[in-house]
Amino acid sequence: MRKIVVFLFAVMLCCVAKAQAEHSNQSPLQTGYRGFVDAGFGIGGTNKVLQDFYSLTISTTQGYQVFEHLFVGLGVGAHLFSDATDTLQLDEETLKKSLGKTNYYSIPFFSDVRYDVLNRPVSPVLDIQLGGTVGDFKGLHFAASAGCRVNRLSISMGYNLQTYTYKNEALKMEEKRAIQSFMICRLTYEWGARVK
Repeated sequence: MRKIVVFLFAVMLCCVAKAQAEHSNQSPLQTGYRGFVDAGFGIGGTNKVLQDFYSLTISTTQGYQVFEHLFVGLGVGAHLFSDATDTLQLDEETLKKSLGKTNYYSIPFFSDVRYDVLNRPVSPVLDIQLGGTVGDFKGLHFAASAGCRVNRLSISMGYNLQTYTYKNEALKMEEKRAIQSFMICRLTYEWGARVK
């Protein structure tokens, strides 16, 4: 029995050593084209009209790895906001007339700057997006996140902010500007900018 345990332990050590050797041979980042696609889930909401919603997001960014740590690119995405609560506390009939729905969407267009702290297969990453949105929410788009990349996958947590205009015809309210912000968790897959 002892020989079997020692043999299995030796096999496990060999497997771990082989995995570490393969992991250390992963190609680092280099200059050149790099692309991303990500999906995210957000919760929160702080503004004058809607709160306590959740959001689903998907986006893609294409650009250039300027040097081993810095990426610059352009992106486009789609945000779906659902289960929004009206903070003006209108009765149901007025709410239907003023908001008309409980699901909202926006399409952000943005510039993206991403910084990989280490030029290794595993690295902390920082990401900032700045641009605008169209759809139900038209205005400024800003997102900042931090996370960890493992080879071509990364997970990050961040903060998303959008400005937009709204008006409530049922209450004869004039058009006003508002800010909507929420926390978001994103899973990202990337390709390109690797030494072959």
